Amino acid sequence: MDDQQNQNEAADGRSDSTTVLERTPHEAMLQRVHDEVQQALAHPAHQVYFRAGLIACREYMARFVEAESPTIAASIRANWWPDLGPDMGPPRLMDWSELTEGEYGEPGFRCREPHEISPTLEALPIAEQFLMRSNKQ
Repeated sequence: MDDQQNQNEAADGRSDSTTVLERTPHEAMLQRVHDEVQQALAHPAHQVYFRAGLIACREYMARFVEAESPTIAASIRANWWPDLGPDMGPPRLMDWSELTEGEYGEPGFRCREPHEISPTLEALPIAEQFLMRSNKQ
């Protein structure tokens, strides 16, 4: 932040733009609705489908330019938002070992719990289905 911006911050940490006018009841209600919608979008299913769309789009665009420019296609495939977790590559089916721990039939074998599986991993087969449908049309 620059010095001017630091000087413009109120004692409570809000910038001048948020402290100039306090919210009206209508604005406060709109903010509550906005917050509720944002919270609803934090549901794991939304995270999975959002990533599936990103993965499918990235692969679709890479395939589109690949014949003319393999370098650009590789660059498209290499781009990912690190905030979404590790890049798990192109659309594909999940491997059994990504969903389990240990050897089947052996002591200690278990299926991983939902919180142990990345939304990005779950998105891979969904993205594959998106691409398969688009290739049929």
